[in-house]
Amino acid sequence: MPSKNIITIAAAGSGKSTGIVREAISNTSKRILITTFTVEGTEELKRIFIEQNYAIPKNVDIMSWMSFLLQECIRPYQLSTFNRTVSRPIFVQGRSTKYFKKTDARYFFGTEDCIFSDKLADFAILCNIKTSGKVIKRLESMYDLIFIDEFQDFAGYDFDLVIELLKTNISIRIVPDPRQGTFSTNESARNAKYKKAGVIKLIEKLEQNGLCEIVLNNWSFRCNQELCNFSDSIYPKYEKTISKNFVKTDHDGVYVVRGNQLNEYIMKYNPVVLRYNKKSKWTDDKIKNFGAVKGRTYDRILILPNKPIINYINGQPFISPAKYYVAFTRAKYSVAILYDGELKHPMIKEWKT
Repeated sequence: MPSKNIITIAAAGSGKSTGIVREAISNTSKRILITTFTVEGTEELKRIFIEQNYAIPKNVDIMSWMSFLLQECIRPYQLSTFNRTVSRPIFVQGRSTKYFKKTDARYFFGTEDCIFSDKLADFAILCNIKTSGKVIKRLESMYDLIFIDEFQDFAGYDFDLVIELLKTNISIRIVPDPRQGTFSTNESARNAKYKKAGVIKLIEKLEQNGLCEIVLNNWSFRCNQELCNFSDSIYPKYEKTISKNFVKTDHDGVYVVRGNQLNEYIMKYNPVVLRYNKKSKWTDDKIKNFGAVKGRTYDRILILPNKPIINYINGQPFISPAKYYVAFTRAKYSVAILYDGELKHPMIKEWKT
C-alpha cells in the first residue's frame, strides 16, 4: 500500500519548488501548509505561485520553519511549560546554554521571555508532551497536507517534530537534496549524524520503519549534461543526474579562464560571478556568494576559486562539498573557473580566445 508520506530526493534544478506549487494548486479542497527553512525560500515559493496561478490560493499557508514553530507549535501552548509567554527568538550561533536542565527555564530562555533560536523545536516538543499531544492534534485539525522544503537544512529536534508529523493523519511531502545542505537550523548535538548530507540516513530509516516512501528525482531541467556530470563528480556515490536541458550553444560545459582572458570572457559571455563568501579577496558588490544563490538559475557563471576549488581541479575531493555543489549547479550552459595553474581535471576544458 503506498504511503501517504512522500520524501522526494531531488537533484539541483529538478524543479522541486515548482513541483510543490503545482501539487498545492491541484489540491483545491485540502488545507495546505508549505514550510521551508528560510524566509528567502518562502518568498521564492510565493513568486512561483504568482507566476503559475496569479495568486496564492486561500487554502494555502506559506511560512518559514521558524515561524511555524513559533506561531503554530509553541505560542498556542506556551503557558503549559514554565507559565511564561514567548516573545521572540534570540538568534544564536553555535549552541546556547549548556549548563541548565530542561526543567529550568534558563535552558530555553534568555532575557525578557526571548527563546534561544536553537531551542525552538525542542520547546515545541516539550509543549506537546506537557499538553498530552495537543500541539500535534491541533495541527491535524488545521491541515490535510504539509510540504516541508529544504529538509537537508534541518537539525536537532526539528527531526523529532517531523517524525511526529509523519505519524499523524496529515499527508506529508518532504523535499530534500542532501547535497545542498549548506546551512543548519541549529547546532544541537541531538540527531547530529543526520545533519546536511547525513539526512539520507534518516530518510532511509524512516522508509524502513514504514513512515514514508522515497522517490528519486534524479534529473535537472537547469543544467546541461556536461554540467550535471561535473556536479555529480563532487558527490560520486549519489545517483547520476540526467539533464532535461537539451538546448545547445556555442559554449557549453566547464572551462578554465586565464587571468589575461578575464575581461574578454566577461564581455563575450556576461556570466554571473560567484565567490565562496565575502572573505574572498574579490570584493566587488556585483559578486554573489555561493550560499546566497541557492535555488537560483543563471545562463552562465564564472567562479572565483578558493583553495578547495583549486585543489579539486588538481584531483583532491572537497572536504565540505555542499556549497561547491550549489555553485556548480546554478548555470544552464557553462561554468568558468578563473585559474592560471596547470589544468589536470579531465572534465574541465581550457577556454580558447
